[in-house]
Amino acid sequence: MSGNHVLKFFAVANFFKENPKQLERGENAYTSGHVKSMQLRKEVQPASLKGTVLASMKKTIYTVEVSIDLKEQAILSATCTCPRGQALCHHIAALLYYTHYNVSSTDVEQKWTIKAGSSSEIVKVIEELYGCGENKFMAMSGDISTEKIEEFKKNLGQTNVVGFSWLLKSNPEKPVPRFFNKY
Repeated sequence: MSGNHVLKFFAVANFFKENPKQLERGENAYTSGHVKSMQLRKEVQPASLKGTVLASMKKTIYTVEVSIDLKEQAILSATCTCPRGQALCHHIAALLYYTHYNVSSTDVEQKWTIKAGSSSEIVKVIEELYGCGENKFMAMSGDISTEKIEEFKKNLGQTNVVGFSWLLKSNPEKPVPRFFNKY
């Protein structure tokens, strides 16, 4: 993603200006895939960022919470459930890196609704469209001649017959697997 980051990197760097080592460790945790979940609520002020980040040894999961003023691009506060989490830790940095690189300012929560009137649309089944009375369709057995295939293509008309070509070819011969009994 380029240009439309919801969280500018200077806000992250500014928040960690007194502790660049934790910022560097957070980048390593982010690139190593330690961020496991993230939820950003932009509709509240300040914005609420919550996520889970794996510990360095990947056996423990820590919960990170961050308050962000998105208009001013300022991180107001952050906590983590790790032992260091009341101060700045690399789990906070990892979640902020993740947010910077993966959330666009144009991202919106998706809401899906059913189109008005869609329940009144008539749904037809194959039998209603083409009929299934006796002697309407007949399966063929044995080899199919080239003439029958050409007649079939002609009856299809100007459609894409490529999708039907698999119906018109015989199955390839597969070698029969041989199983050996040692005993």
